[in-house]
Amino acid sequence: MSPFDDALRAWRPLPHRSSGELTEARLESHWAVQLIDLVAKARVPEEDDWSHLAMTWLDPLEMLAGGFTRGGVRVAFRIRDLCLAVLDGDDRVEWSLCLDSKTLGEAQVWLQEVLAVEGEEVVSLGTLREDLPEHPVASGEAFHLDERAQLEELSRWYGNCARILQVVANNTLGASPLRCWPHHFDLATSIALDPDGVDEENTRSINVGLSPGDDSFDEPYLYVTPWPEPAHVESEPLAGNGHWHAEGFTAAVLPAHRLPDIDAVEAPDHRAQEQAEQVFAFLRSAVAACRGLLGAL
Repeated sequence: MSPFDDALRAWRPLPHRSSGELTEARLESHWAVQLIDLVAKARVPEEDDWSHLAMTWLDPLEMLAGGFTRGGVRVAFRIRDLCLAVLDGDDRVEWSLCLDSKTLGEAQVWLQEVLAVEGEEVVSLGTLREDLPEHPVASGEAFHLDERAQLEELSRWYGNCARILQVVANNTLGASPLRCWPHHFDLATSIALDPDGVDEENTRSINVGLSPGDDSFDEPYLYVTPWPEPAHVESEPLAGNGHWHAEGFTAAVLPAHRLPDIDAVEAPDHRAQEQAEQVFAFLRSAVAACRGLLGAL
């Protein structure tokens, strides 16, 4: 049995949506996880590779969680209902706050109060990033839980892909832990092809991940990125209806709109498996193509 089998069976169906339909859910969630970033910078012990700033996907809770603070708690966020939470050392929810009708400032105050109760040193959580996509919540407006179906779907993207990408990370030599970075909000593992390295600029690697959308694709998409960037990639075949993207960055990509349309069929469970198998086929072929392009077969 393949280690991917459980992840494929657990895939939850994703309805077909046009580009841009998940943008509001993505932007609100992207700004919400900056609260986790603030706590990580102020309270989580530093790591040389900056991994203390990264989040992980907690599948049982359907949450993105930051690292553990010096006091042994961590902050997490559930996309599907805009829920901010503080978890104990066993990842049990001790405190929670729905961000609906709350501002980033109010959420910051709540976090500081809760962390103080947990025995954390009372220090400022700092200021939010200024280099993120623009959204009204960044200017003091409240979050709104209006896009429930879209938030649920975005959460499914993270859950589905986290399970498959985790298997990639666990079963690929040189792969890093699966991490979600608050800055880009992508969930990825990096496969090091030169474990000993040569120099930072030329050390070969392949990044395999999920982006919830960005300036290049206003929809979720899977990507497999070779580094250093090869001069030519278009001739390398890809399975799973993926294609090569070379504007701004070079990667094999599988955008959401290329998955089978679940809404138009009578047997969504069967088609959900088609989606999962398509994603797996794409990832497998794209990683193989990148290895070939980088001379690492």
